[in-house]
Amino acid sequence: MVVEAFATIDGLQHLNEQQTPIKDQPLEDYLGNDNVILETLTRFEILFETMIMKASTPLYKGSSTSMLLTMLLLLNLRTTHVINNALMDELFSLLRKELLPKENKMPTSTYEAFKLVRQLD
Repeated sequence: MVVEAFATIDGLQHLNEQQTPIKDQPLEDYLGNDNVILETLTRFEILFETMIMKASTPLYKGSSTSMLLTMLLLLNLRTTHVINNALMDELFSLLRKELLPKENKMPTSTYEAFKLVRQLD
C-alpha cells in the first residue's frame, strides 16, 4: 500500500513536470470558444470602475468629503450607537434638505445608504 502511494505521488510529479506553467499559457487556452471568462472580467472591470467613480464623487459641489465616506461615517455612527432606521432616515432627510447645499448627493434613507455601500462588498 505504501509503495502504491509513492507510485501515485511519482506519477503526479511526472504529470506536473510535463505541464506548462500557467503564467506561460495564453489566456485563449482557458477561454476556449465561448469567451465567458473574458466577458466576466469585463463586467467586473466596469463594476469596479463604477464603484471607484461613486467612491470619489463629492457629497456636493466643492466638498472635500466623498459621498461614500459620508455614508460610511453615518452608518458607522448608526451601528456604534444602535440607532434605529427611522431616526437615521430623519437624519438623512435633515442633512439633505436643511443643512447641505441644494445640489447634494446625500441619500434620502438608510436603505439607499446601505445600497451604495453594499455595492463595494
